Amino acid sequence: MKYIALLKNKNFFFFWIGQFLSSMGDYLHALAIMWLMLEFTGSPTHMALVVLSQVIPKLIFGLLGGGYADRFDRRKVMIVSDLIRGTVVLAIPILYVTHLIDVWHFYMVAFVLGSVSCFFDPAHRSLMPYVVKDEDLGAANSLEDASNRINRIFIPFLIGILALLMPTYMYFVVDSATFFISAATLFAMKVSAKAEKVEHQNIWKDIGVTIKETAKVPRIFLPIMAGVLGLAAWNGAYQVGIPILAKEQLDSTISTYSIIIGFYGVGNVLSSAFYYKLPIQDKANWVMYGWILTGSGFLVMAFSSNLVTAIIGALLTATGGPISSLSRTLLFQREIPRHQMGKVFSLGGTLTSISISLSLVFTGPIFEWLSVKWAFLAFGTFIVLVGFLGRVILSSSGSKRTSDHPVQLNR
Repeated sequence: MKYIALLKNKNFFFFWIGQFLSSMGDYLHALAIMWLMLEFTGSPTHMALVVLSQVIPKLIFGLLGGGYADRFDRRKVMIVSDLIRGTVVLAIPILYVTHLIDVWHFYMVAFVLGSVSCFFDPAHRSLMPYVVKDEDLGAANSLEDASNRINRIFIPFLIGILALLMPTYMYFVVDSATFFISAATLFAMKVSAKAEKVEHQNIWKDIGVTIKETAKVPRIFLPIMAGVLGLAAWNGAYQVGIPILAKEQLDSTISTYSIIIGFYGVGNVLSSAFYYKLPIQDKANWVMYGWILTGSGFLVMAFSSNLVTAIIGALLTATGGPISSLSRTLLFQREIPRHQMGKVFSLGGTLTSISISLSLVFTGPIFEWLSVKWAFLAFGTFIVLVGFLGRVILSSSGSKRTSDHPVQLNR
């Protein structure tokens, strides 16, 4: 199997195992910090502010992180980021056991983690082409994505076990350890991902030029914008809509909601795991097909009157997500010049963070004004239109890759 052959590549194995464990720590941290904050303050407002503290840095430093990732060795950027994050996370349990912990410490830790991630994330995505051959990028990204999605299913069960073995604040020790392990595995890799020798301008000017040039290339810019618009609607339907659907339209309990989310996770993992087997030629188009599939699943859920129909809709939606996101990742890794790859990934990530934040503003009113059925129809139709119109515009622009050379952004 392709995955077994990939794991025989020592550099990829170190990269994969480190990021797999680190992703476990990320999910563990996300659940633990909310629970500990609830225990510490009992305030939903403080819980929301912790989330906001981690999102704000992405709006401030998101583009800057990609710019620096393109100027330095990506592997070293990731190592330094992991060491900083591992050290900062340890502050929570240390302050907790010494009875010095205060609410603002949670905000500060969340803010630092969000800030450092702005540098880690584009370096992470940009490193893969240095680790595996071009023909293995599809399988490599599929395996990493599927592993991360498995963690999303597995971590809640792990927390149930850890709750019997240790207090909540010790979860942060585990999370910290995963960061240091990730740094060690990256250090063990024999890969040079140094920045290409190009003449760099002032970093903000460099970022501005990349944004301007990206906007001129439809097959790069349109997948970014499809993600911005599609994720805003997806976030509303998934985060807010599905629990309301389970309670009001299916007339059921949290167990039904859990089952739907569980099957969504299974669909995600299977789609990620087998993505590389799909006959995908033009990845820009498949970004749009993924969004069409995602929206179609929500449309099925709009008409669901029983659990089986809701599960079918969840599986369709879950299948579309990895097809769209992996196609976009591969598109950038194969077609963006390496000295600009980090900035393009950061552009997409920053715009997506803004759209997801804004989606929380309009999602509530939509479900207040519309019935569950009509709200899902609205979200599903919007997402399908994003994919369909994106595909039409790509076709009409004649934006098709005709060679193995990267697209020509400004060098």
